[in-house]
Amino acid sequence: MKETTVTRLQERSQLATTMINLFELYLGAYKSRDVEHSLTSVKGLFSTLQVLPLTEKAAERAGRILAELEAKGQPIDARDLFVGAIALEEGFAVLTQNIEHFARIRDLEVITEKQALSQQR
Repeated sequence: MKETTVTRLQERSQLATTMINLFELYLGAYKSRDVEHSLTSVKGLFSTLQVLPLTEKAAERAGRILAELEAKGQPIDARDLFVGAIALEEGFAVLTQNIEHFARIRDLEVITEKQALSQQR
């Protein structure tokens, strides 16, 4: 089995993802050339992770965050907004390569894959 970032971090960190990320991966699977293989991969990945839901508290927080960002002229994509709000509500950092959008969310810890792997050594 090929070692991935998820498998390297799973043994050393509590990993979770959001229902929003699950949607994004299913969308990618249905757009792929080999839908069945992609769906199997998505389901396999998510069977190993805790999936965090979009709760009422996270939705409220997302509304507050977006209002603040729009007032500053810095809105972000709704999916990134919801992922960030869920992570804040649940006490998780966000591991992403999209630092630009997530860094706009006040109090959200944002780390890259490289940072996460270097912290794990």
